[in-house]
Amino acid sequence: MTDLRPRAVLAERGLTDSPNSPRVGLARGTLVMLRHGRTSWNDESRFTGWADPALSDRGAAEALRAGDAIAAVGLNVSVVITSPATRALETATIAMFRDEGPRVEWQIDWRLNERHFGLLQGLDRDSAIQRYGRASVRRWKRERDAVPPAIPEDDVRHPRHDVRYAGVAPELLPGAESIADQERRVHACWTEAIAPRLERGEDVLVVGHCHSLRALARLVDALHARETSSLFESTGSALMSSDAGGLVDLWTN
Repeated sequence: MTDLRPRAVLAERGLTDSPNSPRVGLARGTLVMLRHGRTSWNDESRFTGWADPALSDRGAAEALRAGDAIAAVGLNVSVVITSPATRALETATIAMFRDEGPRVEWQIDWRLNERHFGLLQGLDRDSAIQRYGRASVRRWKRERDAVPPAIPEDDVRHPRHDVRYAGVAPELLPGAESIADQERRVHACWTEAIAPRLERGEDVLVVGHCHSLRALARLVDALHARETSSLFESTGSALMSSDAGGLVDLWTN
């Protein structure tokens, strides 16, 4: 399979190949869920959604730290599955830069994208409240079936016009999404792309976004939405599936 990792990211960050860290032989079929590193839009509290800011220097450092944590627990990651967002791809690239061998397969899956926030994208929280009202913004953020104002299909910002989604049926590409909409596509990704690899005993790294990873955590560990509302709040945070059940924070493992 073609290696999808953008090696230029490593060169830009001054990273070079180094020998693989020692492996300590954990049980097979482990899943690591890693939120992308920080961007300038995170610093500015903007609704990012499907917009595409790159990692900041702080975000790159968070990705490198995540890679060190993955190596420290001895995972033999055989497949990396990431959203097509630049911030996720860069995070995956930096986190895995020590694993340059051909045994690691790379997949890009749009279904791991952040929730599409429609016309809220690009606005900071205060601007969104000023434009649409606090009650509406709160409802769009928290109610499972509430959809924010959509980006029109003829708007150049709509994903139908983005070359990264050229292989996706246009009717599947949203101008805005509810929480439930995102959950459905994440569920399809879990069923078709992630769960089969775990069932074959492979260690899988999934690099995604706050809300897509919360939806995935609910599938992995049968958690209620209330139990996942505080997960992945920090950029660069990572959770690992446990042999005994439940999820383990990589930073405290």
